[in-house]
Amino acid sequence: PLGQAVDADSLVLKVPSSVTIEVPAKAFGEARHKHVFAEVALDRANSKAGIASVEFLDPSSRSRQRLGDVEASAQGLATLATSLPLINPEHAVAREFAASGEAFCKLFPNRFHFADETRGLSAGFHLIEGFFRDDQPLCKLVLSEAENRELDRLWDELYFVTGVTEKMLRGFVFFERSERNFMKHPDFDSIKEEDPELTTDETLNRFEQIYLTRSGVKGSAEEIEQHPVHTFFEEFRQGLKRRAAQWEAAVPVYQQRLQQFAQAAYRRPLTQAEQQKLTQFFHEALVADAASIRADAGSVSHASQPTSLAIDQAVRATVVRILVSPHFCYLADAVPPGETVQPLPDLALASRLSFFLWSSVPDAELLTLAEAGQLNNEDTLKAQTRRMLKDPKVSGFALEFFGQWLNYRDFRQAEAVNRSVFPAFDDPLKQAMFEEPTRLVTHVLQNDLPITELLRSDTTFVNKRLAQHYGLRFDGPADEWRLATGLHQQGRGGLLGMAVFLTKNSQPQRTSPVKRGFWVVHKLLGEHIPPPPPDVAVLPAKETDTDGKTIRQLLAAHTEDVKCARCHVRFDPIGLAMEGFDSIGRSRNKDLAGRAIDNVVQLPSGEQARGVSEFSEYLAKHRRLDFTRTLNRKLLGYALGRSLQLSDLVLLEKMEATLQETDYRSVPLFETVVTSPVFRNQRCREFDTTKFVTP
Repeated sequence: PLGQAVDADSLVLKVPSSVTIEVPAKAFGEARHKHVFAEVALDRANSKAGIASVEFLDPSSRSRQRLGDVEASAQGLATLATSLPLINPEHAVAREFAASGEAFCKLFPNRFHFADETRGLSAGFHLIEGFFRDDQPLCKLVLSEAENRELDRLWDELYFVTGVTEKMLRGFVFFERSERNFMKHPDFDSIKEEDPELTTDETLNRFEQIYLTRSGVKGSAEEIEQHPVHTFFEEFRQGLKRRAAQWEAAVPVYQQRLQQFAQAAYRRPLTQAEQQKLTQFFHEALVADAASIRADAGSVSHASQPTSLAIDQAVRATVVRILVSPHFCYLADAVPPGETVQPLPDLALASRLSFFLWSSVPDAELLTLAEAGQLNNEDTLKAQTRRMLKDPKVSGFALEFFGQWLNYRDFRQAEAVNRSVFPAFDDPLKQAMFEEPTRLVTHVLQNDLPITELLRSDTTFVNKRLAQHYGLRFDGPADEWRLATGLHQQGRGGLLGMAVFLTKNSQPQRTSPVKRGFWVVHKLLGEHIPPPPPDVAVLPAKETDTDGKTIRQLLAAHTEDVKCARCHVRFDPIGLAMEGFDSIGRSRNKDLAGRAIDNVVQLPSGEQARGVSEFSEYLAKHRRLDFTRTLNRKLLGYALGRSLQLSDLVLLEKMEATLQETDYRSVPLFETVVTSPVFRNQRCREFDTTKFVTP
């Protein structure tokens, strides 16, 4: 096309264009595989795009054809058999393809070896005697030297962790005696699968001699050394020696890791005395366990020699010792002498902050700041608070704090639903109900949303099971959780519409407006409700056993009795607003007796609210202050780990002011708590209010 000379055996095309070459079937003869080859090159000098594509197509006839491993479709369509990109290496587009190819090759090796038609690359295979490597094609044809070293290390770790050599030896004894019956001869009576001495050189040598004799193997010492039976036993000896050497090398590693574990558990560096005691305990447990193992087996030889089982038991015993220590079980800060207050040591402050926001021990970043004496600083505390609230571990706070405050933490263990009446209530649904509030609170905290969203949020988190229960659309996998919207359209909204609270505050066979309303007034709004009188009337256990009366009509008796009215008028109407949901939080229009649901309530303003969505809106607007004050009291007590005192009133007022000034955002509220003097300081041993001086 450009007027240049062309070789007689070549063909030049200006893209896009195509060439059709018909190859008669007889040209292939009896060849099983049919291939077409062509050498193709890109004209670099005249290619502006820097890239072209060569495609080999198999034109179909009316019947199905096959070219290589690609089956052509019918109806005269062309099926792509081969596509080859041509790239000018000097063009900019070549770098993009190189990067793409490099990323692809990291995932997919460029060579594969298939052992047979049914089995490709494999790592190993299992027989009754044990697990064996079968990865030579992988190692030779695919992996680099560094990758082979990594694979060898992983296999070595697998052998060590599983104790494969000893398991194979004991399994061999079992198999030869029980399955093959070879070792049922009296000569083998002293060789027992459960014998701790089976792995010693003395027992193995005796075992080999008996096996050689019973197998009729004879010959010189040199011939015996070449015999498969000797080789088989020698592999056991070498494997056991290697494992023993690994265990010996592992003891100081275990000792170091136990020290690190204790430091993490105690949330501070260990003292020199604690390190010595821990090391001494580990070694004493090691010797004692070794002696105990030998004694249990009826053997006294090598009583003080550590074994893999003894080391394992010594490690377990040391871990238990650490976990039962008061330094782990209690968050107790040493009280300094004096009559005023002193700042908490940074390490103690790190623990207080971590248990507050994560319900767990401090991470490496917190401990590093604490050990450097940089944590007890207002800017640092705020920065760490923001970081920790965005961390997924803040779900620990969401569960522990809200689970205790709103009384749902024991929902999985309690069983208050009659499943014969409500067969839809199964364990997956119960688990999903339990997780929903924790996931929503975590979302609010991580995204610094207004804390008042919990009262009337139109969104929540659901998995497939819970979405079905709520009547929400969900097209994801069953184990996935997603943020769902449109709760108000379903008559739900905020905490009041969550199935876990509706179910928790119901009776086994019916709803309970009393329990539900009491939960809202007492837990969410912080009102004190005295206990009921002992002779209070009890509602029927079933909605169908009410003599034709509705629950609303039965509750009217509460307001007719003076002893009951002063309390029930405060929460019965709230519970009635939640009657649009049955005992397991499922939306309903009729009760179990077939009567229409009446969930309209009279508000103090004289207006009416229908159902949870409208009543939640009322709470968010008119009872918001009650909610936030209750939240602040519970939050501060949880953060400090104690009951509130009169002196905490100033901080509570500051927390409320912070919420109002920041549109009820959660992060500023937490910053106010953790930077407060009451959170960062502690009273001295002889604290005297008359001599109190702010540090």
